[in-house]
Amino acid sequence: MTNRTCQVCAKAIPSSRRAHSRYCSNSCYMIAKKQRAVLDYGSKKDLLNGFKKNERLLAQFYPLSESKKSISYDTLNALGFDWGISQNEKQDVNKNIWKGIGQYYYFINPDKTISIWKDSILLQKK
Repeated sequence: MTNRTCQVCAKAIPSSRRAHSRYCSNSCYMIAKKQRAVLDYGSKKDLLNGFKKNERLLAQFYPLSESKKSISYDTLNALGFDWGISQNEKQDVNKNIWKGIGQYYYFINPDKTISIWKDSILLQKK
């Protein structure tokens, strides 16, 4: 039998533990479980913060888009807009895919300007 070492404390895993065990004791298992929970919470918190930041930026720039003024991709990018975060997608009559964040949708035009649309259906449900 090969010597197995605990992933938490690096001590030898007793032969009395299961063959696939990664920890030498229940206390090491609980330490690892807590560490995983902290990492998982942190990644969810980061995603939620990115989502909120994107929604705030779209809300800030929506009046410009509504008045047909151009918003550049580079402007939102410089402000830290995360292009990888979206809640859903909608397709318009021209087959363009709009990415949704909260009550706002955005579309990157071929000229690298951004169009923003506010979903009035969501507002009516409140």
